[in-house]
Amino acid sequence: MNRIRQILKVTMTATMMALGATVAMADGSKIFVIGGKADDPFWSKVKKGADDAGLVAQATGGSVTWLGPQNYDNLGPDAAKLIRTALSQNPSAIVGPDWVPEAMDDAFKEVAAAHVPLIVYNSGGIEAANRVGAMNFIGAENYESGLAGGEYFAAQGAKNAKVKPPRGRNWAA
Repeated sequence: MNRIRQILKVTMTATMMALGATVAMADGSKIFVIGGKADDPFWSKVKKGADDAGLVAQATGGSVTWLGPQNYDNLGPDAAKLIRTALSQNPSAIVGPDWVPEAMDDAFKEVAAAHVPLIVYNSGGIEAANRVGAMNFIGAENYESGLAGGEYFAAQGAKNAKVKPPRGRNWAA
């Protein structure tokens, strides 16, 4: 599981770097990335990707700004405030996860209504992106990923996929 988490972290970081670099090609672009706490082990990796994209954006007079909550106690409403804060800054694009749709979707819809390019990432899936008027979703579809993993382990004869089999042994053993 740690290997999968590490791959996910690297993938998210690379995605944020590529996304930021692509949108930042226009001179003076102001990109806002909504994410988790900067000291969170997962989100610190994603923030590093956004920070690196910011370096690329600076070369063309643009910027990438990370906005994250102080804590996770009131995540949905706090994230909605961050989205609205980003929107108030006349952004070129906003990128954010849809962690708590009932609290965040209205804020995302305001972004789309303002004709600001919006990309949902990490949480929510393509359904959330479509629902709020985003351009796309970046991330894994949890149900499909879990189903594919389950099918793979079942085909290998796994009885319990939480535990790696000892070296040289089969999952069915």
